Amino acid sequence: MSAQPISKLSQYMRRIEPQASLFRVTLTRSPRHLREESQKTIKCLGLWKINSTQIHKNNSCFRGYVDKVKWYVKVEEYQLPSNIPK
Repeated sequence: MSAQPISKLSQYMRRIEPQASLFRVTLTRSPRHLREESQKTIKCLGLWKINSTQIHKNNSCFRGYVDKVKWYVKVEEYQLPSNIPK
């Protein structure tokens, strides 16, 4: 019996409570001309290239990060898919 490979996204999603509020953050503009502090904030959100996307829990920490760079990111509500492998 061989185990099926599980993607990193599904591993992350299994650790999140089903009732948790999530949001998807997408980098829409280049942070190249920003101050170094704002560039580090974007890196802390896990955004490395334009149009890269990360999913985060909706808590005060990540909301603060997004608020600091709100002109450069797009934020959307995200629902957990119901067919995540266990």
